[in-house]
Amino acid sequence: YLLVVLKELLFILCILVSIAFVTVLERKVLAKVQIRNGPNKVSVGGLFQSFADVVKLFGKNFYWGESVEWLIYSLSSCLAVFIMLCFWITVPSYLVSNEPSSCVLFFLVCLSFNVYPVIFSSWSSNCKYSLISCYRNLSQTVSYELSLTAVLTGLLFLSGVLEVSFNFSGTPMFFYLYPLIFFMWLLCSLMELNRTPFDFSEGESELVSGHLSEYGGFLFSFFFLAEYGMILFFGVLTSWLFFYCLEFFIVYAFLIIWIRGVLPRDRYDKLMDMSWKSVLPLSVLLMMTGFLFWFFGYNQIDKLV
Repeated sequence: YLLVVLKELLFILCILVSIAFVTVLERKVLAKVQIRNGPNKVSVGGLFQSFADVVKLFGKNFYWGESVEWLIYSLSSCLAVFIMLCFWITVPSYLVSNEPSSCVLFFLVCLSFNVYPVIFSSWSSNCKYSLISCYRNLSQTVSYELSLTAVLTGLLFLSGVLEVSFNFSGTPMFFYLYPLIFFMWLLCSLMELNRTPFDFSEGESELVSGHLSEYGGFLFSFFFLAEYGMILFFGVLTSWLFFYCLEFFIVYAFLIIWIRGVLPRDRYDKLMDMSWKSVLPLSVLLMMTGFLFWFFGYNQIDKLV
């Protein structure tokens, strides 16, 4: 049991260290996109800039207002990190041998719980900007989770298995659907990660900083860890789902960061229209197509094609 605990702790430590370097990657990429200098003072080329930022955040004094529900307010950030680490249970690894047969169901359950830190932090802070951010996040979650579930279910039907660690080598028809499925998955993951152009719950020009408006110091750093830990997780998950190689998660992280640098924030009403009128019907169509392949058999449909 001691060896298992050490493996788990080592795995969590690797995740946290990887998050630090992903933040450096983001600042470097955004600096290149905006034609300016990024972090370049701390160590060689600013490689350890994130560790200096962590020391600064944890060394700051922290205050909260009189109207803040301080217990829920403090535990919300810890809950965000805990849920982020729960997501990593579904990822096969040589260090952690957790590959439950119901890992996809567990992933969807964690996906539903991922909105609660935002709800608790917004309600407990008693701030108008945070409450508006909470309402936006809730409606956005209802909009995209249905589409994300439909896309993932379609992938499961096409693969014929219920494990995350699979690759697609079943039917030639899948490769015709591959670009559309990947685009839909990327779109839904951007909504889940609350990244540009769908970062409406943290719109600086409208909501100051959304549900993080009243946070600072180490509590803010916990939300920061949860956000970038989810980016890493979706990168690894996308690599296993579509390419069956972990190396692609760097490309995925770069793509998410690059989108932030080149695209503006969209309008909230346009997101709602796109989610319900375009993304959801296409996702359901993909799920039904995958079901037909699974129900009638790949060989019979391949003969028709």
